[in-house]
Amino acid sequence: PVLGVNMKYKKPAFFDDSVKVICLVKEAPSLRFHIDYEIYREETLLALGSTDHAFINREGRPVRPDKEFVRLFSERLPVKTDRD
Repeated sequence: PVLGVNMKYKKPAFFDDSVKVICLVKEAPSLRFHIDYEIYREETLLALGSTDHAFINREGRPVRPDKEFVRLFSERLPVKTDRD
């Protein structure tokens, strides 16, 4: 589930705008993970945001994701560090 959401709007986007959303993950998923977002219209930064997520089982208890999920997640959304 999503545990938290944060957004900071810098400039407006309009209905017919084409925007680019960049997702940044700084650590591989574990019990919880955090995703940062940058939203652009061409070169103009429109918004910065983040979401916090957790993994739970059917009873709603926190669990670690299985290794296959972490592998697939990391392939599709590579982990970025401040050094990248």
